[in-house]
Amino acid sequence: MRQVGFFQRNQRNRVIAEVLQACGYETCFASGEGVRKDIDLWIACLSDPLEAAAAKRLRQGDERIPLLALSGGYTREVDDLAETLCAQKLIHFKNGEGLRELVEELDDVLRSKPTKDDSLKGRKCFERTYEANETGTYTCACDLAAFLMGTGVAHAHRIRIVSAVYEAIDNVGRHAYPDRAGTFAVEVELERTQVHICVVDQGCGFDATRMQLDSVVAALPTRGNERLAHPAPSGGLLRLAALSEKHEVQSDRNGTRVEMTFELTPVRFDEEFEDSTDVDFLDPPRSREIVQSLEAGEEIGPIAPAMALTVDRLLGKTQRGC
Repeated sequence: MRQVGFFQRNQRNRVIAEVLQACGYETCFASGEGVRKDIDLWIACLSDPLEAAAAKRLRQGDERIPLLALSGGYTREVDDLAETLCAQKLIHFKNGEGLRELVEELDDVLRSKPTKDDSLKGRKCFERTYEANETGTYTCACDLAAFLMGTGVAHAHRIRIVSAVYEAIDNVGRHAYPDRAGTFAVEVELERTQVHICVVDQGCGFDATRMQLDSVVAALPTRGNERLAHPAPSGGLLRLAALSEKHEVQSDRNGTRVEMTFELTPVRFDEEFEDSTDVDFLDPPRSREIVQSLEAGEEIGPIAPAMALTVDRLLGKTQRGC
């Protein structure tokens, strides 16, 4: 995914960033640590003295990084500065005017720039950002399934991978942003027989070390009711761990990062009657009917492994009172 940087987190730049995200771009804002070197293009309003100064520092560091210049009004001074900085183009931007031109120009600039896929020597990548809500969670699962299908990953592996990632992003939607809206990013890298996936949010985070200790305690033999004093580890994270060959969770007050690795080992699996829609199992009415039957003590027939995962997830939520 193309990355676009802004020098200030002001209202104008936030609006532009939201529009670019909707167009499929990843956006970021410069921090006090300096200008990131992995940004594909920077946008600076040269009418703003702080952004103009930042753009000058950018050019002094690396003249090859594309720069789009904005202006709140055409002036000779701004025109000269844009020319001095070798900006790709100077766009008039005031009260939203010029936004369409900005997006079109940005597409033209980045179309000729090599993508990350070109530099990864055969690696296939997927990077997108979603809203941390039910719609974003389901859309992410659909997009990931489509990407894995397009890269030739077998159906059985797609089910396992999407299920594990769904557990991670479902946790984001329910826990990361309890009192505000937020987003999460999913990064996927497929190389030969491995799939590496990272889910990142900027939510409230949690004590990842305590979670690991609680998981260890939960596996120890009980001694009376002593173990009951420890909170049970997250059901979603336990399922994630069972579905992936390797996983790591890092979390603090600035957000959470979940990394997963999946081995694409050969499998023998009869797919003749498999539905090609990989994500139907995530929240179908049928799974809720099965849960109701189980809770009523009724017998059910054989169900697919993917459906079993969904039923387990829903039963876990019911037991927790979710």
